[in-house]
Amino acid sequence: MKSLFFALSLGLVLNPFIAQAQNGSTSDLRQMTEEQAFAYRQTSLQYEDAYGDRALQLRVNRAKKSIFGALTGHKGNSLIAYQYDEEGENPTNRNKQMAQSKDQALALVDDMEFAGLSPSQVQKKKNELKASIRNQYRQLEGRENPYKIKGFVKMFQQVIAEEMKNGIQPRQGRVHEWSESTKKEFGGHLAMHFPKLLVGLGVGMSSRLMVSGQESELRQYLLNQPESSVSFAEFFRKSYQLHQGDVYLSLLCMENVLSANWKAPHRNEIGFFKSLSPLQSAMNGGGDNFGSYYHFIGTLLYGYAYGATASNLIGIIEAMGSAVLNGFQPEPQESFANIMGGKIGSRWRKVLRQKRYENFQMDSRFLEETSYLRRGEDFRDRLLIGQDPDLMVRITNRSTVAFAFSVSHRSQDLQKCTLELYGYSSRKKGADIYQVYENVSLRPGHGFRPEEWVSGGQEFSHLRVFISDCQNNPETFAADYR
Repeated sequence: MKSLFFALSLGLVLNPFIAQAQNGSTSDLRQMTEEQAFAYRQTSLQYEDAYGDRALQLRVNRAKKSIFGALTGHKGNSLIAYQYDEEGENPTNRNKQMAQSKDQALALVDDMEFAGLSPSQVQKKKNELKASIRNQYRQLEGRENPYKIKGFVKMFQQVIAEEMKNGIQPRQGRVHEWSESTKKEFGGHLAMHFPKLLVGLGVGMSSRLMVSGQESELRQYLLNQPESSVSFAEFFRKSYQLHQGDVYLSLLCMENVLSANWKAPHRNEIGFFKSLSPLQSAMNGGGDNFGSYYHFIGTLLYGYAYGATASNLIGIIEAMGSAVLNGFQPEPQESFANIMGGKIGSRWRKVLRQKRYENFQMDSRFLEETSYLRRGEDFRDRLLIGQDPDLMVRITNRSTVAFAFSVSHRSQDLQKCTLELYGYSSRKKGADIYQVYENVSLRPGHGFRPEEWVSGGQEFSHLRVFISDCQNNPETFAADYR
């Protein structure tokens, strides 16, 4: 998780002291080089691994240098997290083919003829078709929180209850910790002030230094599934089955499958990952689905291991770190993953500790994605629209506190319609305000002007209006005023 990586590394930059062993003794671990640390990789589950501990400390040292260079503008050695197992398919050729298909479809619209319609009605139809074609290729990242906490808890309980019928009993699992020898020999290293799990997640190296032993099996399972077919519930279920009910190892394995490739080029196009159903709120694959999965499972795991207080703090650090590392460019879906993962993980922890699954009322609907993910975000404020040249929108009064507007149609008699208004300022890509008016009627030469002004608190650059569900007309009419 790159922002945890940033936060931990920043702490090491500000606290660069690495203590020697208090008793002055030496060990083979003190002779480990960075190259040896970077080459080291566990091949099986080890809850205590002094060699891996030291390798992780040396990786943190390199992270400190890299972050210091990034903060000061001096490029040093590349970040250790650039290691990855596989590279995703380059989507360049596919994107070119999609662009060609879009252009061909748009050209066909220009040649279409519509008998019996007025010139303005023909233009409206063509505008709608072109907007629809362009929107099919338009990728947008959602701005709404897709995670339902209660839904994730019920889904978790449903999986456990079903698997208990198959003979798998749930276990909390044992969390990876620093070994006693590491605490003795290298207790002064600042990384030792953090849980080992947090440090491993922070530098993105849990897949190399804290393996569960079932990563290849889980990855192969995904590779054998159709594209976008594996829901989060089934992803967790398979890992849960592989680890015979150990919830901690199940989540760790899921994280490790992703962690092995978090810096891979075109990571959203990696074969096994493409089998996963989208976790975020997005349109046409917009945003970074890999990032949402990676951050959500990482904070989910940490929340499960250490509870609500610790996970809430880490979620805030994650969100802050992401903002800094991305130049304060908004990544709302990643931010939601950072915050919600820990909250959900801490609740999963309570379910296991209090054995709430024992009296759980099972319902297969809890496994449906709509029960734990919100998928109904309205993207119309950012989509292209098919403008009706006869639908007229006017602002009749401008104010940074309030404004008034009017809507009319030059050719249609529209009765008892729904009017939806979006108001945009120049500071955002999407709408700042949304308002609905019911039972609106428009007649040629007689527009609709609401009695109440719409309060926006700022000056709007333009308005967008949709007229739909009219009593006497099933069509939708849309227009922008700029």
